[in-house]
Amino acid sequence: MPVDVDAVLASVAVTRAALVQVQRKLSAISEAALDKLSKQEQEAWAAELAATSNAIVKLDTVALQSINADFAGRVPELEQKAAELAAKLQKMKDVADIIASVGKVIAIVTEIAGLIK
Repeated sequence: MPVDVDAVLASVAVTRAALVQVQRKLSAISEAALDKLSKQEQEAWAAELAATSNAIVKLDTVALQSINADFAGRVPELEQKAAELAAKLQKMKDVADIIASVGKVIAIVTEIAGLIK
């Protein structure tokens, strides 16, 4: 079953935004405030900050993997459209051919752009 890339990215964005807020709050704690904490509390703060940063990186990885999987699924169609474009460009020999082919070339380029989006 194909992955709904837009849904994955939307979910990742919401979760990532929440984690970034947590990361900012943890990072905003001053050194003076941290110095007042016990060693155990300081270690817990550092562990939470590291865990939050790691979770953000993991979410970014999920987003990139989703985009990559979606793009990989479009490669055959993209290759076909690129071959069509190359064939159309090869046929352009004189001014009349160029004028007649421009519309077809633009249509193929538009289709390629749609595949890449």
